[in-house]
Amino acid sequence: MSLEIEGLSVTYGSGNLTSHAVRNIDLDIGTGERFAVMGPSGSGKSTLLRAIAGLIPIDAGTIAIDGAVMTDTPAHRRPVGLMFQDYALFPHMTVAENVAYGLRMAGVSPDDRTNRSGQLLELVGLDGFQDRNPTTLSGGEQQRVALARTLAPEPSVVLLDEPLGSLDISLRKSLLAETRSTLEAVGATSIYVTHDSAEAFAFCDRLAIIHDGAVIRIGTPHDIWNEPRSEFAARAIGQSNLLPLDVLEPGRPGVAFVPLEAAEVDAGGALMGAVEASKFEGGDHLVTVRLPDGASVLDLRAPQDVGVGSTIRFNIDLRKVIVVSVDEV
Repeated sequence: MSLEIEGLSVTYGSGNLTSHAVRNIDLDIGTGERFAVMGPSGSGKSTLLRAIAGLIPIDAGTIAIDGAVMTDTPAHRRPVGLMFQDYALFPHMTVAENVAYGLRMAGVSPDDRTNRSGQLLELVGLDGFQDRNPTTLSGGEQQRVALARTLAPEPSVVLLDEPLGSLDISLRKSLLAETRSTLEAVGATSIYVTHDSAEAFAFCDRLAIIHDGAVIRIGTPHDIWNEPRSEFAARAIGQSNLLPLDVLEPGRPGVAFVPLEAAEVDAGGALMGAVEASKFEGGDHLVTVRLPDGASVLDLRAPQDVGVGSTIRFNIDLRKVIVVSVDEV
């Protein structure tokens, strides 16, 4: 089902201590869409999810699922499933009992609970784990149990709050793919919150970037990568190799993202910089240079080690540069 959010605002505190956790957010997420929300810690990502789930009060705006306004509907009556980063599994229950917990609270019969939990455990690759205690499972297995429990009541919207944040990096890629395929299999509309651009891009059809409680950019991964529209958004998605545009084209305002493949060391190059660092990476050397303006720093690849403190010349292929808007947030 679709999720429509209009003018959503959430504040904490009162008087002079009031802070705006979420500010006038509008989102329109289609049925079955995989949507990601990105932003640094404290940007309002988790607050947004909790407001959608009905776990915290809102100050303004509306939340609607498939056209039905949920703004005043209590959390337990919303067709929403929320999966927390720490999974919050019950250690005194078996895996099957954890998965079926929401069904039991909804009054579903024991036989139907058993059947449903078994189906979901099979879907997440844990068939045969029904009688295990969750404390005996690995982090990845606990993540799968938590996802199965979230999906058990067949929510219309699934909210995932940094679900891979507590796992080793080596596990994240495979579990992210599994989570995405599981949500596709059940046809769930989903929102995935993360601060990791690689996770967001791998998961979503579209994403929103949040800064200081406000959405500053919405689009597909391709659109946002090629047109971030602000330096903040560019850095949020991993475009850290940024230069003032007037370094490349004198007199032109703005900021440019320079992909590593756009810069080439060349003894006769038009640009020059002092080497501040050089390390072997990916078959060649990643070199950090500071340009003559003293403020601009750029990473580029060199075919061989370059001594720190030396000066090198290089060229930048302007066709490969992505222009970032001068608009700031």
